[in-house]
Amino acid sequence: MNGNRSRRWATVLGVALAATACGQVRDAAPTVEDALEVFDGTVTFGAPLAASGPRATEGGYVRDGFDVAQEIINASGGIGIDGRHYRVEIVYVDDESDPESSARAARTLVEDEDVDFLLGPYGSSATAAVSEYVESARIPLVAANGTASSIYTHENRYTFGVASPADQYLADVIDTIALAAKGRQRVALISETDTFAADAIGGAEARALASGWEVVYRGTYPAKAEEFVSEVTALREAGPDVILGAGHLSDTMAFVQQARGAGVEPMAWGFAVGPNAPEFRSQLGTDADYVLGAAQWTESMRLDGDALFGTPAEFAARVRASTGRYGGEEVPYHVAQSAASLLVYKDAIERVGTVEPEAVRLALTRTDLDTFFGRIKFDYRQVNVFKSMAAVQNGTDGQLHTVGPRVAAERPIEFPVPAWAARSTD
Repeated sequence: MNGNRSRRWATVLGVALAATACGQVRDAAPTVEDALEVFDGTVTFGAPLAASGPRATEGGYVRDGFDVAQEIINASGGIGIDGRHYRVEIVYVDDESDPESSARAARTLVEDEDVDFLLGPYGSSATAAVSEYVESARIPLVAANGTASSIYTHENRYTFGVASPADQYLADVIDTIALAAKGRQRVALISETDTFAADAIGGAEARALASGWEVVYRGTYPAKAEEFVSEVTALREAGPDVILGAGHLSDTMAFVQQARGAGVEPMAWGFAVGPNAPEFRSQLGTDADYVLGAAQWTESMRLDGDALFGTPAEFAARVRASTGRYGGEEVPYHVAQSAASLLVYKDAIERVGTVEPEAVRLALTRTDLDTFFGRIKFDYRQVNVFKSMAAVQNGTDGQLHTVGPRVAAERPIEFPVPAWAARSTD
């Protein structure tokens, strides 16, 4: 541990007084008196995270997960090391939805803010940029929201991914459609040109072909695209039974709206990211009906959970109570997987009994936890391939329902999707 980082092991009293002098005390932070009574010190995490730009919505979900996890862990006594209790503190820097800015923010957090560890940003491109930095800084990064396979290589020893990898995102969506369709489907694939989307649609293509489907269209669009005129025209001409897409929330919503306007009429469509976000329903209204999405986690999953965060349903209730958000809506999986990354850090630090970065890195490689988020264990690439994903569908009742896999489904998939004109007369 370098000299700067070791200063984080000063008592919370010193941290609180320094923050007060700089005018940086957060509203949720305990008072100096509370700190003296409860905590012996602090472990500080840095989070380069989108608070502005096109990924700010997803960045907000991620921050909710980090903040709720911080609250739960601190309320339970913090991180325990050798009989002492250390408060979790998170320092945020806005990466403006830009991967290069995310890497610069990570450097600032480590070298100027003296954080002990890093939490991942939103998105695979940003995570890849931060991952490159942590290898030179030799500080662990537990990434909750970067799932592209290119991030996780033998050379990247300090990056750990808690979420299922990108190439698995649409597997349950395809399997759920295949069970309902019971026959060969003609599928169209469309994706953004970033690393996550390329992996997700590549995995979807492999799964579709293995299911005996025929790929009748394969298209891409640039990052942060807003217009899809040529793509929806090509899709209408191809006439697929199923449309599968991989991108992010804003482009998925724009694509669905423009496909509807162009009269694209698949029997089913699903997307790697977007349909499970509250904004998907609130902005698209009934156009969101029947659209399938991939989910790393849902609050209806039948998991035993863990002693600290509870079951998926209990964790979701805690999120709503703590944030005042998601009333009547599904808590996005980004919230859960982000919270899980702090649980992984807590477990590793407590097992090894120190915040020395190399010791914690080695402890992370031995992680094997059954949690509210599912099983978390890292393979040789330091990717969590041991948990299940789910397929969700926006119902005509305005709610999001888990429809696959069968062991997790709340109800069957609604298939085939009715024509737009038939829906408008309902």
